[in-house]
Amino acid sequence: MIIKVCGVWDAENIRQVAAADVDMLGFVFDKDDPHYVKSELSYAGIIPDRADTDVRDGVERDRVATAGVFADEMPQTVITQVYNYRLDYVQFGGGESRIYIDNLRRTLVPDIVAQVKIIKAFTVENAADVARAADFEGAADMFLFTAKGAAWRDIAAAYKGSTPFLLGGGINFDSAERLLDGIDNPHFAGINISGEFDLPDGTVDTERLQRFVEAVRRSTL
Repeated sequence: MIIKVCGVWDAENIRQVAAADVDMLGFVFDKDDPHYVKSELSYAGIIPDRADTDVRDGVERDRVATAGVFADEMPQTVITQVYNYRLDYVQFGGGESRIYIDNLRRTLVPDIVAQVKIIKAFTVENAADVARAADFEGAADMFLFTAKGAAWRDIAAAYKGSTPFLLGGGINFDSAERLLDGIDNPHFAGINISGEFDLPDGTVDTERLQRFVEAVRRSTL
């Protein structure tokens, strides 16, 4: 069960979120977004080093992965941020085409980075929105379906592809159990949290997040 927390931007808060047994951090690179990662924020020393594993609470775990979140961005800007932040994933949530994604990956790998994975994100209101993902099978390594007026169970049932996917949109303490009990698609890989645990200043309430993560981990053992 992948737990991805999107919209982290404050250095100390990033350290705290990374220590909460989450699997992936999402850095938003849209300057109009209140969660925008400021350019002066250095990756170095903020999250665990790029070793294959790290140790949290005395247990060796996979290192926290990083994802850059973009929408309709110029390719050169994406390439620069992948290099500067040493991103593991690039998430696209705009109108990017399959050709755009294929060309970007070929530009990045292996000349700029050894590898990078692609997440293609969709806002989903109905089954037709889920069907849009078919155009990106084989181009994206993972999909993110954010529910907007659609039930998570219906989204999972509507997806007929073979690419792993995350579900997002309003996931919190009250909804997580309902979500996890209702999904049986074998390609369901995890959940995306984006703003559901924010404090008034836009940072993540790590105490509430930690309790949530522990509850999710217990329910998926």
